[in-house]
Amino acid sequence: MEKTEPCIRLENVVKEFPSGTGVVKALDGITLEICPGDFVVVNGESGCGKSTLLNMIGCMDEPTEGKIEIFGQDMTKLSERERTLYRRRDVGFIFQEYHLMPELTTYENVEFIAELVNDPLSVSEVIEMVGLTDVADHRPGQLSGGQQQRNAIARAIVKRPRLLLADEPTAALDEASAREVLRVFERLIREDNAQKAPEQKTTLILVTHNREIAKMADRVVVLKNGRIASDVSQADPCSVDMLEW
Repeated sequence: MEKTEPCIRLENVVKEFPSGTGVVKALDGITLEICPGDFVVVNGESGCGKSTLLNMIGCMDEPTEGKIEIFGQDMTKLSERERTLYRRRDVGFIFQEYHLMPELTTYENVEFIAELVNDPLSVSEVIEMVGLTDVADHRPGQLSGGQQQRNAIARAIVKRPRLLLADEPTAALDEASAREVLRVFERLIREDNAQKAPEQKTTLILVTHNREIAKMADRVVVLKNGRIASDVSQADPCSVDMLEW
């Protein structure tokens, strides 16, 4: 089988932040390639550079050194407007904090994002996909934590992003709610991607400190002190129901 071309390439990426009279290297020479449709989990202790790596790929921050190429574009050469368009068009962001608009209903929160792009998915279908049809008219304050996070996922996927970036999306949830959220990711990557051409597949990069979740991934990248400590592919990822909390 012909190898799929990577959609993400990082080459010797360094990110420094000022600290007192010196600097701290949050990323220290990261080289990484990710292919379309991959489910990649990034593990590591707090402060190892996981979120910084996600910010680099999402163009929410710029590297101090190195090259980042995504979907064939050198991201370090884009204007601020081009970076904004990339985030709006190609990337769905999911964070530990849900960032829902409290005055809008479940449906309206998703609809708001759908109206920002040219070819969104059906809002109703996306809400059904994440299992929130029964609470489509509820506001965030009327939802459980798991429901709010699934609402946030619906907002991320309604615009048909090629890239989903999830930063600790289950950290604030109990086991049952976390499994609900992970099942949505499982469906997107395992079921929906199976029906798409390679260039249309959704790529998921999920940052977590929870090593159990890593068992679901096609690949597990472990960071330590801003460097890649290990990068392991998993031929037989397990399902959500097989995870032990």
